[in-house]
Amino acid sequence: MRGQTEQRSISEKLKSTDRRLKNLDEHISNAEKYFQYRDIFRKYKQQKPKKQEAFYESHRMELTHYEAAERYLNAVMNGKTGIPLKAWKSERDKLNGEKKQLTHQYYALKDEVKEVEQIRRNVYSIMREENGREQPTRKHDFER
Repeated sequence: MRGQTEQRSISEKLKSTDRRLKNLDEHISNAEKYFQYRDIFRKYKQQKPKKQEAFYESHRMELTHYEAAERYLNAVMNGKTGIPLKAWKSERDKLNGEKKQLTHQYYALKDEVKEVEQIRRNVYSIMREENGREQPTRKHDFER
């Protein structure tokens, strides 16, 4: 049935879009942490060796977030130097719009398929009733 095929196709597109959105959200989150805590990390690196440990202890959470974000981004960027945060955000916004449109199409098709299935069942039910009426009842002749 055409509607069900389209519905499956849209469902696959939605799954693919959701996976990409999840990746983008992870990229954006780590990039934002990286930029947010980068200055604290620079200050940490500028500290004299004797004061670095105390500075690290007082800013442990921020530095840990920065280091984790930096490791994540190094793995994701494959050697690229610039972090395309604006491009990621614009792609995320575009995909969210597409997701909203696909979701609307999916549910419209789902309702349409449901209506068609109900009509089909009703038609089959009516046809069965009609076939039952048309068949003559046979009288058995016991005399031979």
